[in-house]
Amino acid sequence: AGRVCPRQFGDGTPPPSGCRWYHTVVSGENLYRISLQYGVSMYTIAQANGIANLNLIYAGSSLCIP
Repeated sequence: AGRVCPRQFGDGTPPPSGCRWYHTVVSGENLYRISLQYGVSMYTIAQANGIANLNLIYAGSSLCIP
C-alpha cells in the first residue's frame, strides 16, 4: 500500500483543487484587503498562489483563495 493516484477517468467530477474561491484582482487592491474580504490570512493566500512579495500582485490576476 502507498499513495494512490487520483482517478483520471470517471464520473466527470473534477478533483478538488484546494481553492474555496477564486478572486480576480482589480486595480488598487492589495493582498491585505483581499484577505479581509474572505477571512483568510494574506500569508495563506500568498502561499497558495506562490507569491513571494506580498506587496506585488497584478490587476487581472486570478488568485486561489483556500
